Amino acid sequence: MKKLYIFVVLFLGGIFLYGCNEPSKTTHTIKVYVGNDLINNYFVEDGSLFDKDTLDNINVNKSLFLYWSTSKDGEEYTFSLPVESDLSLYAIYDTNTIDLNIDFSKYGNYYRTFSIDDLMSNNLFSKLKTRLYQGASISKYSSSNWKTVKRADIHPDNPGMVWRIYDSGLISVNRNGGKDGEWNKEHVIAKAWLEKIRLESKTGDQHNLRAADVTLNRGRDSKRFKDGSGTYINSSNSFFPGDDHKGDVARIIMYMMVMYSDSGLTINKIIENTNNWEVLLKWHLEDPVDQFEIHRNQVIYEDQGNRNPFIDYPSLTYYVWHDQYGYPQS
Repeated sequence: MKKLYIFVVLFLGGIFLYGCNEPSKTTHTIKVYVGNDLINNYFVEDGSLFDKDTLDNINVNKSLFLYWSTSKDGEEYTFSLPVESDLSLYAIYDTNTIDLNIDFSKYGNYYRTFSIDDLMSNNLFSKLKTRLYQGASISKYSSSNWKTVKRADIHPDNPGMVWRIYDSGLISVNRNGGKDGEWNKEHVIAKAWLEKIRLESKTGDQHNLRAADVTLNRGRDSKRFKDGSGTYINSSNSFFPGDDHKGDVARIIMYMMVMYSDSGLTINKIIENTNNWEVLLKWHLEDPVDQFEIHRNQVIYEDQGNRNPFIDYPSLTYYVWHDQYGYPQS
């Protein structure tokens, strides 16, 4: 800050006032990066200290964050040294405990705009959401395609049979309909929930539709999910999808929460448990991606035009929602 000094000069015949400004100090710019994203610019006077606490409000992946450095692979910056030039500070992460072997060149050119630096970017969520919408053709439920479910939910070892969600039953692909003993299209994120948040036009999202027993589907209704163990549990107010299906359900939830985040779809509306984020991660880990899901994801991509990235890259969940749960340590 400039200081104004007032000088009083006495001379014969009166008083004369004049002032002058103290020469201003040089100000240096400190640029702060997370991944490739420039998060903020800070300004510090030459010779002053930059308070480390200033960076506490920066959104970093806290479970992996190590320190701030003046280069992307450098040593820790010493905040006790006076600032004498412009600086760039980068968030440095512990790459020994995370999976950086995500090959974004897989699946053709679908993820061609993504890089490893995006994993630590504050824009990862929004960039992923934008990509999922590009080229996607999603309709309301009444216009959703039976042919897609018939192709997508085929059991890998039993051609001509679809694998029903929740009860793991096998049934002829052509025995679809709305009567008891048939299978229909189950909304993992309940249709009623989507309609309440004005997403009726998206109720036919094929990623959210699974082949299910008609009677069981009716019994599940729009109940929230709840943690459990063993086979599916259909209680009065909640529903456990079963050990063989909870991972599939978790990854569908992740996809839907990215796609429709602007519409008010939150984890509290989907999973009953107060520790719902822990439940979601637990299901994701205990029931990992299998060949059925991989095949299903590809079929839906061919018919609808978008993919479920949490099936393609299971470890992506830790980067997208790192504030909710930390990466499992090795």
